[in-house]
Amino acid sequence: MEEQRAWNGLTTIHFYLRKGYFGSALSECEKRLIESNEPHLAILRGLTLVFLERRSEGLRLLEGAKEGPCALGALYALRVAHGRTAKTDKESQRMVETEIAKTLKDATPEALISAIEVLILSGTTNGVKPLLDRAMAATGGSNAQVPNLIGWFEVSSGGNQNTAQKAFEKAAGMGYPDGYLGRVQILEKRRATPEMRIVAKVL
Repeated sequence: MEEQRAWNGLTTIHFYLRKGYFGSALSECEKRLIESNEPHLAILRGLTLVFLERRSEGLRLLEGAKEGPCALGALYALRVAHGRTAKTDKESQRMVETEIAKTLKDATPEALISAIEVLILSGTTNGVKPLLDRAMAATGGSNAQVPNLIGWFEVSSGGNQNTAQKAFEKAAGMGYPDGYLGRVQILEKRRATPEMRIVAKVL
């Protein structure tokens, strides 16, 4: 029950971020953080603040998250934050890249998932595939978030739509609601309206 509630919350946040509804995403992050102080939620909140041009708040939150179990995700979010400034802080960027390289070596599945999540939601696909491969190997396919992220990676990078569909089907079959949203998006692209309506009804 708790896991399903967490998945529902993440799906809502992901949906808002993908659509660019950053204010709604921030509200959902804050609501979920009251219920569950999960590290990756704090990272998503920090990232959303950056998207809302509230960079100083986002940076403070992400700097604090570097010390937690999802440090890799926080570092990638910091990279995004530093890359969105009008005046590039090369020293800060260099330090973040150094920390990413160091943290990446011993990253846990949770940290890898957080990092992949940040990259995809930031519109970045470079370097995602090796992280996905590591996350899949580390979880043995038992974590529904991994196939779901594979699906969104394929969609975001303009990759193989059949691979995306199979990944979303696997995630949805494990009860992860974002997998259903992915399936709807694939069917929408294929203009398979009747099938799309059937899948949408499950949500």
